[in-house]
Amino acid sequence: MKKNKNSTYNKYLSVFYIFFVLSLLAVALFNFKIDPENIYKKFSKNQKEEESFSISYVKKLISSKTGLFYRNDLINERDIKYSLSAHPTEAECAILGSSPVLQISSFRNIKSLSSICSSLINLGTTAAVLEDYLIFSEKLFLNKQAPSKIIISVHPYTFNLNRDAQWLRYKSDYEKIKDEIMFDKKDFKVNKIKKNYYTILLENLINMKYFLKSYEIFSLKEKLKIEEVKILDYKYGMKHHVLLPDGSLIYSRKNIDRKMKRGIDGYSGIQNYKIKIKNIYNPYAIKMFNRLIEHLSKKFEVIIILIPYHPSVWNFPEQPAVKAMKIVEPIVIDIAKQNNISLYGSYNPKNILCKSNEYYDEIHTMSSCLEKIEKFQRVKKN
Repeated sequence: MKKNKNSTYNKYLSVFYIFFVLSLLAVALFNFKIDPENIYKKFSKNQKEEESFSISYVKKLISSKTGLFYRNDLINERDIKYSLSAHPTEAECAILGSSPVLQISSFRNIKSLSSICSSLINLGTTAAVLEDYLIFSEKLFLNKQAPSKIIISVHPYTFNLNRDAQWLRYKSDYEKIKDEIMFDKKDFKVNKIKKNYYTILLENLINMKYFLKSYEIFSLKEKLKIEEVKILDYKYGMKHHVLLPDGSLIYSRKNIDRKMKRGIDGYSGIQNYKIKIKNIYNPYAIKMFNRLIEHLSKKFEVIIILIPYHPSVWNFPEQPAVKAMKIVEPIVIDIAKQNNISLYGSYNPKNILCKSNEYYDEIHTMSSCLEKIEKFQRVKKN
């Protein structure tokens, strides 16, 4: 009798195991096929189609009068900005940075950095890290008709490495410029990638969040298309995000509503994205950043900016984000002085006179605040 029970149990266990494996395979295949963030297209027959889409999108974007709708659930942001960085331009400046720079624009009604740049292209990408800066710098350096100035936004988490895996999408560009600027053998002792990019991609195939996003895309009736905006609403947004002709972003109406409903003065602190209190900065990353500035200065005028966090964030001095800002800002000032480049802005909104109602959330400022950054020059080029 006992043997029969064990046999039945083993049979059910085998069935469960087979069902579990088949379910994982089904999820993986579904995620690979739908691919909401367009990260697997390079392994499929649609790679050239995807590359041509980003190039077509950029061509249409820069020639548009009002910008294009940008569905970040259908279009890979890095692909668009990567193509934009390689496209010939008459813009005076290019700006690199993470999502806080996405509102910086020379096109919208309230312009940013207008005394520094008559026009600009915004190459900011969500979750950008130092490795991304090298990748886009490589593209700009190879661009035969590139801007004459590069503005780099240094965030409290910039002086670290391996804090995000998305840059690995363009790893070959990173390795190329790193080999050029980090020419000492001892420079390569750090920056070991903890996980292989392909391992990360495989893990993502069975990620439930990615599956839910895939299902959402699968359920959509509308297909991926390039659609020009007819009328802009800078204050309240439109039905989708909009990329303006200079690459800057206007949030969707839904996104703006969600951010504003959270309340501006009720923050109890923020998520300390990419900031680790025991490793606020990496000396090797600082060395790499300095080398990048030296390299870019051969062809461009390099300028650094600091974007202020929300005033309420500074009410919690013990949180890692505030500690990082207090430590990193003096380092950035020293870097600007050592490299004889201009530095504008500050992490502290009091220095720039940005008010609470000039923010979408804890780290994303409105254009009215960004407009003030150029008025607070910390270091002036000799």
